[in-house]
Amino acid sequence: MSKNKSHNKFLMFFQDGKFPKYTRVSLDIMWNITLFFLVIGIVSAFFVGGLGVGYFASLVKDIPVSEADEMEQMVYNYEETSEVYFANNEYLGEIRGDIHREEISAEQVSDMFIDAIIATEDEYFEEHNGIVPKAIMRALYQEFSGSPTQTGGSTLTQQLVKNQILSSEVSFERKAEEIFIALRMENFFDKNEILEAYLNVVPFGRDSTGRNIAGIQAAAQGIFDVDASDLNLPQAAYIAGLPQSPYGYTPYASGGSIKPDEELEPGLNRMETVLYRMLSAGKVTEDEYEEALAYDITEDFTDKRESIRDEYPWVADEVEMSARDIIAKQLAEEAGDLEEYQEVDATQQHYRDLARHELRHSGLEIHTTINKDIYDNFQDVKDSFEHYGRTVTVQIENPETEEVETEEIPVEAGALLMENQTGAILAFVGGRDFDRRQVNNATYNTRPPGSTMKPLFGYAVGMELGIIQPGSPLLDIPFEYNDGYTSPWTPSNFISQQQRGLVDARSALADSDNVPIARLMINIIQQDDNPARFLEGMGISDGENVPSNVLGGSPYLTVEQNVAAYATFTNEGDYVEPYMIEKIVDREGEVVYEHETDREEVFSAQTSYLMLDMMRDVINSGTATYVNSILNHSGVDWAGKTGTSDQFEDAWFVASNPNVTMGTWMGYYAHDHVVDRSVLRLDQSNYSRNNLRFWSELVNAATEAEQEFIATDERFSSPGGIVSRSYCALSGSLPSEMCEELGLVQTDLFNIDHVPSEEDNSMTSGRTVQIDGEAFEAVDETPDEFTEEGFFLREDFINEHGWGTSYQLGSGWSNPVDISNLLGSGDWSDLIVGDSEDIEDDGNPNSPNNVSISSGTLEWDSAGGQVVGYRILSSSSEDGDFEEIGHTTTTSYDLPSEDRAYAVVAVSLYGHESSSSDSVVYGTIEDEEDEEDEESREDEEDEEDEEASSEQDGNDNNDDNNNDNNDDRNDDENDDNDSDEDEDEENNDDS
Repeated sequence: MSKNKSHNKFLMFFQDGKFPKYTRVSLDIMWNITLFFLVIGIVSAFFVGGLGVGYFASLVKDIPVSEADEMEQMVYNYEETSEVYFANNEYLGEIRGDIHREEISAEQVSDMFIDAIIATEDEYFEEHNGIVPKAIMRALYQEFSGSPTQTGGSTLTQQLVKNQILSSEVSFERKAEEIFIALRMENFFDKNEILEAYLNVVPFGRDSTGRNIAGIQAAAQGIFDVDASDLNLPQAAYIAGLPQSPYGYTPYASGGSIKPDEELEPGLNRMETVLYRMLSAGKVTEDEYEEALAYDITEDFTDKRESIRDEYPWVADEVEMSARDIIAKQLAEEAGDLEEYQEVDATQQHYRDLARHELRHSGLEIHTTINKDIYDNFQDVKDSFEHYGRTVTVQIENPETEEVETEEIPVEAGALLMENQTGAILAFVGGRDFDRRQVNNATYNTRPPGSTMKPLFGYAVGMELGIIQPGSPLLDIPFEYNDGYTSPWTPSNFISQQQRGLVDARSALADSDNVPIARLMINIIQQDDNPARFLEGMGISDGENVPSNVLGGSPYLTVEQNVAAYATFTNEGDYVEPYMIEKIVDREGEVVYEHETDREEVFSAQTSYLMLDMMRDVINSGTATYVNSILNHSGVDWAGKTGTSDQFEDAWFVASNPNVTMGTWMGYYAHDHVVDRSVLRLDQSNYSRNNLRFWSELVNAATEAEQEFIATDERFSSPGGIVSRSYCALSGSLPSEMCEELGLVQTDLFNIDHVPSEEDNSMTSGRTVQIDGEAFEAVDETPDEFTEEGFFLREDFINEHGWGTSYQLGSGWSNPVDISNLLGSGDWSDLIVGDSEDIEDDGNPNSPNNVSISSGTLEWDSAGGQVVGYRILSSSSEDGDFEEIGHTTTTSYDLPSEDRAYAVVAVSLYGHESSSSDSVVYGTIEDEEDEEDEESREDEEDEEDEEASSEQDGNDNNDDNNNDNNDDRNDDENDDNDSDEDEDEENNDDS
C-alpha cells in the first residue's frame, strides 16, 4: 500500500507539471552559475591578460623603436673575418679572429640546406609574422613545468634578433625584447632578406683549423671543403643540425682535429633528426631519406688546414700587429686622444683592444707589401740552408723558480728586404722554426749591431760635419780613453789585430778597423754635443752620445731598423720609414687607410753618396768580398757593411743597391738567463762567411723572383756637388811639392763644400842623418858630409791633428801617441819622423871595433850611440901618418887597389870624433929598417948567383964535347947498317 502510494506521488510529480518547473529552475540555476564563472573567467582572463600585456609592456618599454634603416644597419652588421693580401692583390688568407665568417647571398646557398634549416628551426617561417604563439606557449609551459625536454620556441627571425641585436642572455626581459623586435623586423624586411641575414649570422661551431665559424659559407668550406651551393643532402642536414648546439655537434675539437667517434655521435644523431623533419615536411622523398641515412658523412669531414697562421705564421702575426696599430691610431685620433695614445700606455692598450676587435670582426681587406714569390723563396732558402753553425747546450736559469734547466739552442737567423724609395717591406725571414720560437727576428728581436753602426754613427756623421772625407787620414794606434764617467776604453782592431799608424778613412772602413773610427768618434763628440740626433732621424730613438757606441755595443737594433737606416744613404740622405701595410679597405670597398711615404732629411745627398762609395769597397776589397763568389749576378752595384758584436755573439751584413736594401743577422737567443754566455759565441772561423753566404743566397732567391728589379743594371748616381781631387795622404790637404816628391799624393772623392783649400804643411825639408838606422834632423854641429836633404813631419802638425802628447792629455786621453809609430805600416819609407831635439850631446863616441878587410871592402862594427857616420883613414905604413881618404854613413867602405894601412873614426851627431880604430893592412907594406936588410940580402944573393952561373958554364962545355963524340959514333953505325940493307934488297930482287 505504501509502495503504490509512493509510485503515485512520482507520477503525479510529472503529471502535475512539477518536473518541468523544477528542471527549468535547476537549469536556470546551473546556467547562472556557469555564466557567473564564465564572466569571472573572462574577467580573470582579461585581468591576467592585462597583467601579461602590462608586464610585457614593462619589459619592452625601454626598447628604442628603431626605424627601418637603423634596424637594417644592426642586422647586416656581420662580424666578418678580415682578409689579407700579398702585394699585387694576391690573396693570402684570413686573419686570425674570434669567429670566421664569409658573407654570401641566399641565391648562392643550396636549396637542400634552406629546406633543412627551415624544417628544423622554423617550420612556419613562410606563414608567421616573426613569432609563433603556440611555440612560445609551449616553451613557457616547459619552462614553468621544469620539463627536461626543451623544444625551443624561437623563429629564424627571433634567432636573427638574438644574434645581431640582442645578447644571448636567458631572461624574460630579453625574451620579450626579442619578440617585440622580431615583430617589427617582419614589418621592415621580407622573408628572403631575413633568411639571407640568418644564413650569414648563425653560428656553426668550429672548422678544420679550430676557428669558430658563423654563416653557411664558412661552415660548408670549413667542414666539408665545398661551397654552400654544392652541399649534398646529408651534408646540408648535418650543418642544419648544428645551430641547436654548435660546439656539441661540431666534428672538430678546439685545435682543429676531428673528435673521437663517441663524441661525433650527438652530431650524427642530430643529422638524422633533421632528415626526418625534412621527410615529414615533404622536402625529401622516402628514398632520398633512406639514402641519406645510409650515407657515411664522416668520410666528408675535411682535414684541410688553410689557416694563414699555419702556412704563413710570421706574416699573419706581423700583419695583425701592424694593422692593429694603424687602426688603433686612427680610432684615437678620431676620439681626440692621439696625444694621450702616444704617451699613456693604458690609453694605447685600450685603443689597441678596440682595433683588434674591429680587425677580427669587420671584414676588412688588408693589402700588404709582401711579394709572395720572394717571400716563399726566402723560406725555401731558410729551410735548406746548411751553414748556420753549431747548436749549443746551455744552462738557463728560470727567473721565476730560479731553477737551472738545460736547453739545446740552435743558431737563429733573421732577414729583411726593403724597397729603398718607398720603404715597402718586400719579404723577410722571421726565424728558423715558428713552432720552436715565435719571436720575429726580422722585426721584433733586437741585438747589438756591431760594426754596422760605424757608417751610421761614425763615418757619415763625420762627413756631414765636415770633419772627414773618404781619403782623410785617421790614426790607427791603440789608446786608452777615460771620460771620467765610464771605465777606461781601450778598443783594439778586431780583424787585423795590428796597428797601422796613419790610414785613410776609406781603408779603415773596408777593413772594419776599430781604432781609427773610435778615435774619430771621440773627435766628433768633442766637436758636436749631440751626434745621436742623426740616429734618431733614422728611426733609432735610444742612441746615446757615447764614443764606444760607434762599435755597435748599443743601442740594440732589429734587422728592420738597421735596413731602414742603411736605405737612408740610397735616398740621398732622406730616411723613409719601413712599412708592410699598403692599404686597408672596408667591406663596402672604401679605402679607410692608405700608406703615404714620408721622407725625413738626415744627411746631405753628398754625404750619402760618399758613404755608399766607401761601402762599395767593403764588398769589392774589404770584409765582405766573399759574397762575390756566391752571388749569381755579378756587376750589381752593391754597397754595404759587415758587423760582429762582442764575443762573436752576433753576425750582421746590410747592403744596398739602387733599388733595395737587404740585411741579415745570425746569432743565439736566451742571453739574459744563460748561466755561461761564453757558449753563445758563433764559430769564430766561419761566423762572418756563414752570414754572408746566407745573405747572398737570399739575394739570389729574390733575384729568381724579380730579376730585373733585384739585379738591376742601374748604379748609384752622383747627386752633384761631388768632385775628385788629389790630396796629401799625410794630412788630407792639397799636395805640396814635398808630398809629391815623396809619392804621397792620392786621389779620392770629396764633397765640394769640403774640398781642401790649404796646401799640406805636415812636412819640412832640411839636413837629415841616420842614427842606428833611424832618421833624424841634423843639428848645426853635424858635419855636412854625413847629412842629406830629406823630409820629416812637423811636431806641431801632429799636435794640430790631435795626435800629439799635449792635445791628447788635455782631452781625456790617458796616453800619448808614440810618434815613432805614427807612420805604421804605410808606404812612408822616405819620410822622417824622429826629433833631434830629444837627443842630448853625450860627447865623443866609442871607437869602431872589429875592423877587417874582406875582398877589398873595409868593414867594422857599429860604434852605436849618437854616431851619424865614419871617416876612413889611410897610411902607407901602420906606424905612419894616417890621412882621411873618405867617409860613409854605413859600416863598410870599398878600398882602392893600393897596398896601405887603414883605420876608422866614428863621428857623432854633434860632430865629435872617436879615437882611431885599430889599423888593418890591405896588401903588403914595410917600414925603413926592413928595406935596408932587404937590400943586403939582395947583394949576397946576386954574388951567389954569379958564382953559380960560372960553374954552370964549365959544365955546359963538357957536355957539348961529350955530345959531339957520341954523334960521330952514331953516324958510323948508321952507315954500316945502310950497306947491309942494300945487299939484302938486291938478293931479294934476284929471287
